[in-house]
Amino acid sequence: MRTPGYAAIVAALVTCTLGLGSAQAGTYVWDMDASEDQVNNCAVPPAVACAGDGSTDSAATGHATLTYDTDTGAMSYTIDWADLQGLLSAIHVHGPATPAQSVTPHLFNIFTVEADVIASGVNRTTDTVMGSADFATLSATSGLPRNAVLEHMLDDLGYVNIHSLDFPAGEIRAHLVLTLVDVPITASSERCNNKLSRDLARVTTKQGRQIDKCLRDHAKGKLVGTLETCIAADPGAKIATARGKTILDFDKHCDGVDNGGVIKLPVFGAASDPITVNDAGIDKELSLVHAIFGADLNVGQMATKAGDPDTAGCQLAVNKAVRKCQDTYLKWFGKCKKNGLKGTAGPGGADLPFDDATDLELCVGNDPLLKIERFCDDTVGRIATQVLPRKCIGVDLAASFPGCGVGTEAALATCLDDATACHVCTALNAANDLSVDCDTFAGTVCP
Repeated sequence: MRTPGYAAIVAALVTCTLGLGSAQAGTYVWDMDASEDQVNNCAVPPAVACAGDGSTDSAATGHATLTYDTDTGAMSYTIDWADLQGLLSAIHVHGPATPAQSVTPHLFNIFTVEADVIASGVNRTTDTVMGSADFATLSATSGLPRNAVLEHMLDDLGYVNIHSLDFPAGEIRAHLVLTLVDVPITASSERCNNKLSRDLARVTTKQGRQIDKCLRDHAKGKLVGTLETCIAADPGAKIATARGKTILDFDKHCDGVDNGGVIKLPVFGAASDPITVNDAGIDKELSLVHAIFGADLNVGQMATKAGDPDTAGCQLAVNKAVRKCQDTYLKWFGKCKKNGLKGTAGPGGADLPFDDATDLELCVGNDPLLKIERFCDDTVGRIATQVLPRKCIGVDLAASFPGCGVGTEAALATCLDDATACHVCTALNAANDLSVDCDTFAGTVCP
């Protein structure tokens, strides 16, 4: 019976709660150095006072820290500048922009124009400005909804631009770098997590059924083309439809912020994009069938019922049993994850509700009702006690399952158990952004 592997503790992440007046208060902090080599003034037409690489060649330095309090809705800031070549004329937060871009729109302003700098009384070559303001008021200067500004900032798509009279387009700048603190589980992040777990299972099922059909058609002598071509095909676009559902679910339930200003993507337990989830499910199915039957299904190891009915029946029965085994892993992981996030139940050693990835990692292989053991265990599971002894009598196991290459039922049961555990663990790691040690989990060296 498998036991979960234990990964290193994930660094603390920030709360997902952005709504004003939320009961689950948290803080977002952006902390970064300002320098001239981050400036790309040549990218802003017309190019004004910039070196050929877009920097200013100024010796000035600086630092910026922005803090958003989700409970009060206040944005606090501390911005330093030192040894500016020109006199400070404005400080804006521009965006949305990547580090390689410069844009004219502002997400919000600290000093909008030179008159604001003069009125503040700061030293215009070396000094610090500190303050706090309601973020709804600050962000209104952008002309964008507050949530849109927050989303750009959460995606690190902005920069603090420190302007001077010598460099009107910006003398030094600090590209946003977000640090997250606190980790409350929100309804929106919980919904995203559960949706993606179901999407992974759906994609896996559709790909698995295509593989099953190809193997059955081959065994019956009805396959058109080769096995490798067949398992990579998608007749009826059922796999594509499942992949599309993952993308739709991600866009609706995981991307951006909700109406209350809450970021939807969980701080743990979900991949950061739907393609990763889809690929995890597809790759698991294709990798596992090759791990069992060999790297190339076309070389002749797959029997037909007309040519060798015993071997064909054995291969189909083993494939079906392995499919049931891995489906059971995914089903019970999903149940454990859902219950743990709600705080209603969870594996031993986990905090309830789950508050970090290490809690969720305990769900990989969690088997409170011995369902996984019943189907997968290499000693007492169905494959070892029913499928191999009943369906594979007299079959050359090493030749029929060259991915394992072992000649006894006991050795093959162990290989199948190990291979399934490895590929399930790898897929769950990818789709859920986990770090379970799959070698430890499976008790073997995973590919």
